[in-house]
Amino acid sequence: MLTEKSFFEIFDIQTHTLNKWQKIINLLASFFDLPAALIMRLNQKKIEVFISSESKGNPYSVGDNNFVFNSGLYCEHVIKTQNMLFVKNALKNTQWKKNPDIKLDMTNYLGLPITLPSGEAFGTICVLDKNERKYSQIQIDLLKEFRNIIESDLKLINT
Repeated sequence: MLTEKSFFEIFDIQTHTLNKWQKIINLLASFFDLPAALIMRLNQKKIEVFISSESKGNPYSVGDNNFVFNSGLYCEHVIKTQNMLFVKNALKNTQWKKNPDIKLDMTNYLGLPITLPSGEAFGTICVLDKNERKYSQIQIDLLKEFRNIIESDLKLINT
């Protein structure tokens, strides 16, 4: 569960694992045909772009960050609820009016929580687009499988 008192452990992830995650994120952006796929990581009281797709039109860079509490970010909601979030068009939903991603024209979102073996939140894996769109069950299943790979890697790192 995410609380303001949560402390997020920062640990080293080897280069070969980071390269694998980069390939996963690039494949997601390409397969879904959208500008942004991300792995977001909690880092103290902030959430940061940990891995960003190398795709055309992606407004996110590794290291971009925001305070996670009451930020209005899609990822904050995913981490707090520990559930998948799909936002077809944030401009049509007042819940997302404070979302900083809207300033980047990223109004469509699909994301899943990434959890550490301890049960604590690590962050999210997500895809974003400036166009209103739906996702097929195959796309959702693929995102879930990639999330499972990342969580398995985190389990190996933790042992």
